[in-house]
Amino acid sequence: MNQDKRTDAEIRTMPADRAMDCLIAERVFGYTLDYEFADIYNGPLINEIYTEDEGSAMLPLYSTDITDAWQVVKSMNLTRRMFTLEQLAEGAWVARFRGSKRVDEARGESEAAAICRAALLAVLR
Repeated sequence: MNQDKRTDAEIRTMPADRAMDCLIAERVFGYTLDYEFADIYNGPLINEIYTEDEGSAMLPLYSTDITDAWQVVKSMNLTRRMFTLEQLAEGAWVARFRGSKRVDEARGESEAAAICRAALLAVLR
């Protein structure tokens, strides 16, 4: 069930930006975000990832950096969802997370955007 109140259409067209990164952190990873210094760090800090040397971790660029997006894929695979990614002839990317009862699929202008949109469809439904 979509507890976030976003429709599938809204998720499929959501821009790949820091707001999407925040939603991924909260809904896919279950992190609690600290917005106190968000303007300084270009996004909130993650409370659950803390080191004495550096403090709380900066929010990864899940929706725009493929290296960070693979963390999303790994997390989704832990919930027993198979993952596929393909590039269409026109250049768009399609990501799919296949669970036991449904397939959550989304397109993106980049691999990272497609991965994040598909993950959000899977966890927010």
